[in-house]
Amino acid sequence: MGEATLAVEDFLRWPLQGPDGYDKAVAALLGAYRAQAFSTAPPSLYARNPVRLGDGFSLAGAQVDNQYWYRAVASVSIADQPCFPMDRAAKIAGIQWSPPAPAIGVGRSFLWSKTA
Repeated sequence: MGEATLAVEDFLRWPLQGPDGYDKAVAALLGAYRAQAFSTAPPSLYARNPVRLGDGFSLAGAQVDNQYWYRAVASVSIADQPCFPMDRAAKIAGIQWSPPAPAIGVGRSFLWSKTA
């Protein structure tokens, strides 16, 4: 079970804060998926099991890869039940959301990379 204080919004907001925010998000993922982490230095994780967050939403899985296209990349998949509203995610990220055609039974994924 994940840390009760984590929220989907954290994983949307932290990476927007630059490298320090990216590191904070990765540290939170490694904490939430401690048993599945391959290593912490450098961080490496591949998990596909749900972790309930403090806001009532759930991560469906997470990945941290330091060699993805020669840079550090992390991603989280948000479970589709309950579904995190994409318009809310867009507002947090400061972007405009244009909904695509409805997808059935598909969760949401967010990917970010560490930049210097």
